[in-house]
Amino acid sequence: MKRSIKNIIFIILIILLCGVMFFTVCYAKNNSIQNNKGGMSQNGGTPPSMPGGSDSNKGTPPEKPSGDNNDMGEPPAKPDGDDTDSNMEEPPARPNEDNNSSSNEKGQMPTGNPGEQMLEMKKTTISIIYYVIFGVESLVLTILVMYLIMSNFNKRTFRETFANKYRIIITILSVIVLTAGLTYLDVYLTNQTTSNNQNMQGPGGGMNQSNSSIEYSSQKEITTAETITSGTYTSSNKDENAMLVNGTESNVSGITVTKTGDSDGGDSTSFYGTNSAILAKSGANLTLKNITVTTDATGANGVFCYGGSATTNNSSSDGTTVTISDSKITTTKDNSGGIMTTGGGTMNASNLEINTAGTSSAAIRTDRGGGTVTVDGGTYTTTGQGSPAIYSTADIKVSNATLTATASEGIVIEGKNSVTIDNVNLTDTNNKLNGQSTTYKNIFLYQSMSGDAADGTAEFTAKNSKITTNKGDSFYITNTTATINLTNNTIVNNDTTGNFLRAKTDSWGKSGSNGGNVTLNMTNQKAIGNIVIDSVSTLVMNMKSNSYYEGAINTDNSAKSITLTLDSTSTIKLTADTYVTSLENADTTNSNIDFNGYKLYVNGTAIN
Repeated sequence: MKRSIKNIIFIILIILLCGVMFFTVCYAKNNSIQNNKGGMSQNGGTPPSMPGGSDSNKGTPPEKPSGDNNDMGEPPAKPDGDDTDSNMEEPPARPNEDNNSSSNEKGQMPTGNPGEQMLEMKKTTISIIYYVIFGVESLVLTILVMYLIMSNFNKRTFRETFANKYRIIITILSVIVLTAGLTYLDVYLTNQTTSNNQNMQGPGGGMNQSNSSIEYSSQKEITTAETITSGTYTSSNKDENAMLVNGTESNVSGITVTKTGDSDGGDSTSFYGTNSAILAKSGANLTLKNITVTTDATGANGVFCYGGSATTNNSSSDGTTVTISDSKITTTKDNSGGIMTTGGGTMNASNLEINTAGTSSAAIRTDRGGGTVTVDGGTYTTTGQGSPAIYSTADIKVSNATLTATASEGIVIEGKNSVTIDNVNLTDTNNKLNGQSTTYKNIFLYQSMSGDAADGTAEFTAKNSKITTNKGDSFYITNTTATINLTNNTIVNNDTTGNFLRAKTDSWGKSGSNGGNVTLNMTNQKAIGNIVIDSVSTLVMNMKSNSYYEGAINTDNSAKSITLTLDSTSTIKLTADTYVTSLENADTTNSNIDFNGYKLYVNGTAIN
């Protein structure tokens, strides 16, 4: 065969192989497995539910090797080896596992944002078959190219080309190196392309849709000052508001608002409120009174306040404020909160009745950019999975109200944000795990790493309230620093296997550094139940003003560090051997400690 014909054949084969490899990369990209790594965001794919639970979870790879904690047998908690939990690990994400949110809200809790907003961070997993195909294609291509090079484009015969061992060695080594390089390039391109596509999707992804690119439509738009005292407003189109108040002051009362029409979800609904029943934006000052809002659509929040800044730190709020009172809000589908605040908006609510039924549908809900939410009076009830009564990526204060979550955490705080309750009756039955959650809990403080909340100290404050937990731990902290302030509350845990407080590594953050660092301040507070702290977590526990604790702390002696401080009026009763790193007791005789037949070890030495 003529040399020119051989060269043409080789070149055609090389071009065809390049085309086949390109096709394979595209096919692998479209058929790769997307594993949700995010969490409770309440957004698409929410919180989520956050990892919480009780302690004796069965099966957690080496979490605290100690059987002291009786966790409730949930699917194993992330095998971090520190906790006693044996919760069976849930496929990590609120999203694809437990949440059926059609609009794929971000994490709960979860936005999600576990629990609610929980943007999900997705990781692409390529099937092993594609590695094999990439390798074979790269090998064949490399062999063809190297033969052309070594034969000087077929000037030499096969025998002449490999006439000496040095040519053979050079060819073999070159083929190995080039095959490995091309295979790696194929895998890299597949992952990158998939990641970029995901980021463009919005909720849970990396590239956030700019608010300037959002298109709004509504059945009723208010752009100049207006007073409305009656009427019915309805929207049945997707991504359309029934009422939109845009940059003006308005007073609305006595109206009925109905919203249908499922949204595709994503950032538009969770950050910007495009499918909400009522939306205030662009510096609007909206007062609502004695209204009824009903939504029966995916991504249809009841009343939405968007402050203009969809950034984590919310540095440039436009001053949008919603004041709503004496009203009823009902939402029935996924990703549909009752009152929703994002972008630095201000929400003032009083005497509301809010009921939500979908997943990722907190009654009091926030998402990226957060804001300020103040609630006084009313009842706030959720029945959906990954739908706490409150999901906070904002500063939220609730007083004189009843909060009930029948399938989710009661309250979720993500990142550097806060919830304060005063004279509140909070009841939770967290009977459905959501997203990355591996355990059940009531009050959940965490950092999902979704980008919806800044890193920093999550803070929960409760005064004069009743907190009832029907399944799991009363307090659960992971992958964040947290401060919990408790003053004169009644705290009841009806789950005999649940803990009073647990801090541990879980599904979020970098393994080995994603525990909970908790400061627990108790003032005139009674608390009963075990406290569990794993090897990457810490606790500073301060008791004053006649506080009382009954239980066992760090029974398996696994905590990274625990500091226990008591004033002379506070008392402790042990229910098992307890291990702390440091004890500061104003009563130097330790007469305020009822050892109850057990040992209290301080830095490894029993003090009794």
